[in-house]
Amino acid sequence: MIRYLDLTDESCALLVCEKGKIAWFRKSKNFNLYINMESRYVATYTPAFNALQGALPSDAFKSVKTDKWVTGKQINKYSEILEWALPMNPYGQVLTLLFDEDDRGDYEEGNDDEGWNKKDEDWPWEPPTFHKSKRK
Repeated sequence: MIRYLDLTDESCALLVCEKGKIAWFRKSKNFNLYINMESRYVATYTPAFNALQGALPSDAFKSVKTDKWVTGKQINKYSEILEWALPMNPYGQVLTLLFDEDDRGDYEEGNDDEGWNKKDEDWPWEPPTFHKSKRK
């Protein structure tokens, strides 16, 4: 799955959940949404939560509220994202695949004169600067 994420042009992410929390994640280059790692708790009413509780996984993706997993400029309480969860019973982990079929991460500014889609490669990158104090 990690290799697929490195090679695909699809907007998707893999999350590894264990003990009710997100342990780590990996996303594809086109998944431009922010994965909510502040609380790290797996939201209720998601396939991952159900799998952590011992429920059998579904054979297909399920639509869930996007704000259960990610945040972004085009995310609202009505947005949905596709999720599929696979329990890894011997390890106590659940692999969760998120698929953004509507490409909500490709934020398009409404007042932009150029009207182009802003993706990662379109945003100008500036190197980080550190505050340089004159005091030593």
